[in-house]
Amino acid sequence: MAGIGRPRQGPGGLADTLTEARNAARFATPRDVRPSGRPAVRPSVEHSDELGVGGLPAAWQQSDITRAFAETALAPLGGPEHAHLLTTLRVFLEHGGSAATARALGLHRNTVAARLRQVRERLGVPLDDPSNRLALQMACRAPTSP
Repeated sequence: MAGIGRPRQGPGGLADTLTEARNAARFATPRDVRPSGRPAVRPSVEHSDELGVGGLPAAWQQSDITRAFAETALAPLGGPEHAHLLTTLRVFLEHGGSAATARALGLHRNTVAARLRQVRERLGVPLDDPSNRLALQMACRAPTSP
């Protein structure tokens, strides 16, 4: 997948263009192309001007505030010993908190439920609150380094 940013001038402008292109690439989705009747997947290219509402979360994810929040909020799930909990949280949030989480992880639903209890205990945040889920999803999507 690829992204295209708006043209800008100067070194600072180049950095902004590259950031926009990286954000647009995150929203690019493969397109199904069938040449000669054979199924194939072809990468998609997105332009930053065409992201629409998807551009807003991309900008939030890149902000220093989101990065700082992510470091603080997800700290209790840091370290290799808790990587499975962070992965479970990410997949849970990406699947809208649905039962599809267990299928996506290849786990039994009781295992996912137990992990989510551990996540709630470690973070001290109720996952049934939509505001909490949104904030944690943005934290999970934030880059770990500037």
